[in-house]
Amino acid sequence: MDRGWVKLWRKSLDTGMIKNRKLWAFWSWCLMKATHKIVKVDIGLSSINLQPGQFVFGRHRASEELGMSEQNVRTCIDSLRKRKNLTIQSTNKYSIVSITNWETYQDEYLETNQQPTKK
Repeated sequence: MDRGWVKLWRKSLDTGMIKNRKLWAFWSWCLMKATHKIVKVDIGLSSINLQPGQFVFGRHRASEELGMSEQNVRTCIDSLRKRKNLTIQSTNKYSIVSITNWETYQDEYLETNQQPTKK
């Protein structure tokens, strides 16, 4: 199943986030969970449109998928919010996580400083 890819910026090494294994795992998980295109999602009896860089979030499900306690997930969320890596919009039924600057970091058409590989 081809579900695409995400870019990891080397700048991540400079932030120190990679030194905290749980935080790095959670951040990588968020990048992989986020949609790369507009997607309609059914939640209960309602539908919502997710924009690129967003995903539906539940602390319990995240805990299960990551093999972390819910407290660890909560701590990671708080840390990434403080760092301004993501925002969360919560309702009484679900939360939407938005990766800050998604289009800047993940745009497939973004020019790079690398030279094309010669064949």
